[in-house]
Amino acid sequence: MSAQLSPEIVAAIRASSEPGAAIARRLGVCRQTISKIRTGKSHTSPGESSQTREATVRAVLSQSPALGHTEAAALAGVDRDTTRRVRLGLKWADVLPELPRLDPATWAASCLQCKQWEADGERCMLGIPECKSEGPTWARGCGAYLAR
Repeated sequence: MSAQLSPEIVAAIRASSEPGAAIARRLGVCRQTISKIRTGKSHTSPGESSQTREATVRAVLSQSPALGHTEAAALAGVDRDTTRRVRLGLKWADVLPELPRLDPATWAASCLQCKQWEADGERCMLGIPECKSEGPTWARGCGAYLAR
């Protein structure tokens, strides 16, 4: 059924902010088809897939590592799972390999688990202000993070 979608309709799906389920009902296709079109996993022209991947990787990795996957996904315009997998190098690690990925071992890092955090739990001993302003998840992107 998805082969019936013209390039014009595919372009309109990608540009639309309408919920995927509504588009799917209107076009008589499944929701997953709409999702795959929007993420570049379906209905791509030759060369478009690699361009889409590169744009997605760049958008995801340009987000602060201190942001959670959900927040970063919303800013990058992709789904949470794609964001998580790209950030951790589990998806498209060969695309823009020069851009840093998150270390899966430190993803759960919290300022509260860092050796640089005051025992009273009030501040970073190194004086890094983002710990207070961004919250304990700032440790995910902190170069000074040392696990206890």
